[in-house]
Amino acid sequence: MVDTVFFDAPERTTFSDEAYAVIGRALSIGTHYEANLRVLAVMLQMRQEQSTVNETDKLEETIERLWRQNLNNNIQKLMWLARKSLSNRAANVEEEKVGDDFAKLISERLHKARKARNTIAHESTIGIETRLEDDEYRRDLIEMIEEQVRCIADADFFIAGVIEYLNGVELAPSLEEYIERISDWVCEVED
Repeated sequence: MVDTVFFDAPERTTFSDEAYAVIGRALSIGTHYEANLRVLAVMLQMRQEQSTVNETDKLEETIERLWRQNLNNNIQKLMWLARKSLSNRAANVEEEKVGDDFAKLISERLHKARKARNTIAHESTIGIETRLEDDEYRRDLIEMIEEQVRCIADADFFIAGVIEYLNGVELAPSLEEYIERISDWVCEVED
C-alpha cells in the first residue's frame, strides 16, 4: 500500500538528481522573475508617491507593503501604473489607444510568464517520484520545463530592461541571447 499522506522519499539516482536539479534551477529563474517584478512595482510606485512618501518610516512601510504582494497583484499593479503613465502622456485618443494596446501586450506577456512559473512550482513534480527512471518521461519533463523557462526568461528580460533603463544602465544582452543562456543553464544536463 502506498502512503499518499507522507512523502516517501524515493531512492536517489543519477536520473532523479538530474531532474530535480533542473526543477530547482527552473524554480530559481521563477523566483528571480518574481523578485524583478516586485522591484519594478516598488520603483514605479515610489516614483508615483515620491511627493507623499518623504519620511523614512513611511517609505519603509510603503516598500514593505508593496513587497508583500503576490506575483499576480504585482502584475496588476504594474499594468495600472503603466496605463496611468501612458494615458497621462497621450496627446490624443489615438495615442491613448496605442498605449492601452501596448499595456495589454505587456500584461499578456507577464501573465504568461506567471502561469509558466506556477506550472513549474505547482505542477511539474506531481507524481514525479514514481516516473523518473523512465527516459521518455524525463525527456518530456525537461522539454516542458524548458518551454516554461523560456517564457519566464522572455518576460524577465523585459522587466530587467525597464529596471536597467530606469536606473540609467545600458541593456547588455539581446533577448534571444538572454533566453538561450537561461534555458541552457536550467535544462542542459551532463551526458
